[in-house]
Amino acid sequence: MEVEGGEKYRTEHAEAGKPVWESLAEFSTNQILPIIKIQLFMENPGLLSLDDNKLGKLSLQIDPTFNKTNWWIDMIKSKYTSNEQLKVKLDVRMEKPQNLKMCGWCYAREKNVWKTWKRRYYALVQ
Repeated sequence: MEVEGGEKYRTEHAEAGKPVWESLAEFSTNQILPIIKIQLFMENPGLLSLDDNKLGKLSLQIDPTFNKTNWWIDMIKSKYTSNEQLKVKLDVRMEKPQNLKMCGWCYAREKNVWKTWKRRYYALVQ
């Protein structure tokens, strides 16, 4: 697991017969809209194995109002995965900074730089 521009966090091992584990990762970032990247690997048991097999990956873009607990999400499978479905149960929370008063998506345009209407993310910091 990693947050864009931050450090990586590696979870503990889980047996293939019982692929269930609980792990907590806390990240701190200065970005308003961070991207969380989660990758699931299978360890190669051989002596000469250099790389682990990637089973799936997932990218989430969250904002300060994002707060979802215990929800199942499908991972994007790699081409070597034989499983029909690859789901992960996540619990994601983001603490809002104290100086952030309001934030959200809004359609906006400007006379000089942005000539067309686009959906942009605004944050009111005080």
